[in-house]
Amino acid sequence: MYKNGVIIHDISQSEYTAKNITYNGIVRYRKNVIGSYLDVISLGIDEEIAELIINWYVDENDITHYYLDVIPTYDLLKRSVNHYLHFNIPIRILFIESEFDKPEWVGYIPKMKFIGYELGSSEITDPTMIYEIEHCVHPEFEKFANKLNENGLFNEYETISEYENIRNRLLSEGVDIENENPYYIMRISEINISDIV
Repeated sequence: MYKNGVIIHDISQSEYTAKNITYNGIVRYRKNVIGSYLDVISLGIDEEIAELIINWYVDENDITHYYLDVIPTYDLLKRSVNHYLHFNIPIRILFIESEFDKPEWVGYIPKMKFIGYELGSSEITDPTMIYEIEHCVHPEFEKFANKLNENGLFNEYETISEYENIRNRLLSEGVDIENENPYYIMRISEINISDIV
């Protein structure tokens, strides 16, 4: 897996709340919302993030390549965190490793705690995995509900890989499940904020 970067969640702004499962994954809260603040520093940081994050591009052979939508440098992470804290915005920081080869993390790697594996899209805006398991959108997903950890994620790579393989097989058989973006396995860790400031 590639070390890609971080997302910063504003934990006062819920994005997706599971009804019957405790969920604290990549789309639990709104991410990277610094651009919604209109001061000069916020807008500058948001512009830097936008310049570094290219979600996708089409090459000369008409093949689409996806990049993971994360903050990819320690310098930008530190400035973002300090700015959020300046505004007293409650945050949490998740470090993402995935099968996406772009972007690659640049700089110091802070202390972090592994919280689980999740299947996600490049934009990190889609709660597909937790939704499919919680609502059992196909009978083959039912067995995975008992394998989720306290964060609504999987502890073992083998489990997330099995889920992904079943999901891909169902798609190839024409089963109608979410397939708007390519989905990849992500290893999620939570960073200790005190190691940043």
